Amino acid sequence: MARPEVRVVLAACLAGALLLPAAPLAVAAPLDEVRAAVRVRDYQRAATLLAPLAGRGDAEAQYQLGAMYRAGRGVAKDHRRALQWLLKAARQGHAKAQYNLGVMYENGWGTEADAAQARYWFLKAAAQGHPMAKAKAGLGSEAPRQERVVEARGPAPGIEESLRWAVRKGRRERVRELLRQHPRLERRDEQGRTVLFDAVAGGDAGILSALLKQGAKAGVRDRYGDTPLILACRQGEVKVAELLLDAGAPLEAADVQGNTPLLVATAAGHGALARLLLKRGADVRRRNKKGWSALDYALRRKDEALARDLRRRGAPALAGEKRKSRPGASLADLAALRDGLTGGGADARQPYAGWPLLMLAAWQGQEAAVRTLLGRGVAVDQRDKEGFTALGRAAWRGHNAIVSLLLAAGAAVDAPQAGGRTALMWAAEAGRVKTLRLLLDAGARVNARTDDGVDALVLAVREGHAAAATVLLKAGAPLEARDDGGETPLMIAARLGQADTVAALLRRGAAIDAVDEQGHSALWHAANSGRLAAARLLVKHGARVRLRDRAGHSPLSRAALQGHAPLVKLLLAHGAAVDVATARGNTPLMLAADRGHEAVVKYLLAQGASPDLRNEQGNTALLLAVRSGHKGVVRALLEGGANPALRNHQREQPRQLAAQAGRDDLVKLLDRYR
Repeated sequence: MARPEVRVVLAACLAGALLLPAAPLAVAAPLDEVRAAVRVRDYQRAATLLAPLAGRGDAEAQYQLGAMYRAGRGVAKDHRRALQWLLKAARQGHAKAQYNLGVMYENGWGTEADAAQARYWFLKAAAQGHPMAKAKAGLGSEAPRQERVVEARGPAPGIEESLRWAVRKGRRERVRELLRQHPRLERRDEQGRTVLFDAVAGGDAGILSALLKQGAKAGVRDRYGDTPLILACRQGEVKVAELLLDAGAPLEAADVQGNTPLLVATAAGHGALARLLLKRGADVRRRNKKGWSALDYALRRKDEALARDLRRRGAPALAGEKRKSRPGASLADLAALRDGLTGGGADARQPYAGWPLLMLAAWQGQEAAVRTLLGRGVAVDQRDKEGFTALGRAAWRGHNAIVSLLLAAGAAVDAPQAGGRTALMWAAEAGRVKTLRLLLDAGARVNARTDDGVDALVLAVREGHAAAATVLLKAGAPLEARDDGGETPLMIAARLGQADTVAALLRRGAAIDAVDEQGHSALWHAANSGRLAAARLLVKHGARVRLRDRAGHSPLSRAALQGHAPLVKLLLAHGAAVDVATARGNTPLMLAADRGHEAVVKYLLAQGASPDLRNEQGNTALLLAVRSGHKGVVRALLEGGANPALRNHQREQPRQLAAQAGRDDLVKLLDRYR
């Protein structure tokens, strides 16, 4: 019998179709052409193929495209764009992207060097078993030898090591089993971390709760002075932080730099977490060793709502209420920063090498320096080596006072920046609502497009900036503009679960049943991604639930394939056909059975799904469930009337497949229904 992890890897790699009868069911593999191009070293074609996939949110494509920009293969080397694509993939849980993002932050490639961010992403990747990330994070490189045997042969020596490995892998049942053997939860690794830190790094609230109930101490520190709560605040894990606080985690314990959990959360931009800490009584007057308070960080990030909350609670700022921009810097200071003359000598990194001083002042938020330079007659629309003007740099960072200064000095509001983007587009992607209003008031074209055909609204929606999208819609942004993958803003918002934006687009008349290049509608995307609130809005406004894509997949097919039971119920309640088949003959029941989605299988059967229909390979839902080893699904199908005697086109029966796989439990179960 193939190991479970091997089956998972194969299914993911095939991403699949029904191939030969012995192959698992899956969906088509859009990356095959990319792999073919790479094999013949046609990297330019590979990059061209990856771009639309990455734009549609495919995490693997985003990672691969980021890697190409980092290496300069098929595209011009661009660490900034590499960072952007790696960040998108990393946020979707892509382990390799998380590790490479850590390397980018570690080395200051495409961004300012940030050790805390680097460690954060290394820990994220390490929690998924990435060996190099484990080494970077000081967590070892692989599962303990005995744990690899324990999974099959029962308890073994080294219980603490086994527990730590199971926690990092997110194996809840295994964790609970090991906790019943009373391991020493306060045992530390080479970084001084207990297993509780591993649970926090993985962000698994269920595992964390089990450890805390077993008596794991919430107030421990590692060798860097971090507590589990500080780590949770750095990651933005609200539920994890709540559990730690309930278990008595110290609210004011600071790290070696003097950062309390509130300071860490605010500096990282995790507003929801900061508000949780405030409700629990966090001291807003605390400062770190740099003298910064939580209010300073909120002002720096332009989080006005949080800043108001902090002020009401008596939080101090570095300079009272006069932190409209960062502390002032002279032109000599900026020149030194640009030319690498500050700190580190000749070997220091020079991320701003070649930048005009106006550009650097605009990027750094130095309003006084910008005034001085403009007063000296510096050309307002000069460009840096990456193709930005000062207006583009300031708009991207949301330095509104500087944006106003530049516009007043005659800056070209629609001047194309790097990638053909205007300042409005950079502000939209960063969610800078006030900046957008300033630019629109200055006459910025809301319908301008990038070199790839993307406009500001698409960029705002892609990044989840609902308020920015609303501003652009009010300014007349085109509703049916397409990104490079053929998706409209409505499709993107539905796929990402942005219900407020979906509602705003529908109110303004967005075409509800428009489809992308693959025939996917907004409802298809919502169903495929498990976005229930968005799907409810779409069906309420009349979206066609039976609309199918080029491969014959309906929204119901996708919801069943992905195991989204609430969406399956919603779609059936609004008229979806329960036995609608794809181009390859797979019904929703077959798709759910192959993936092991027991709840979906039971509901489909209760709604009248036919258990004995066959696909183009002659496979029934029962054959697919047996082949994939899903015992609960096999039982549900048999109880629902599935015929265990049916054969596929290769003359295979369910019992035969179970016996070949060494699944005696399935053989016995099938024999009861013979």
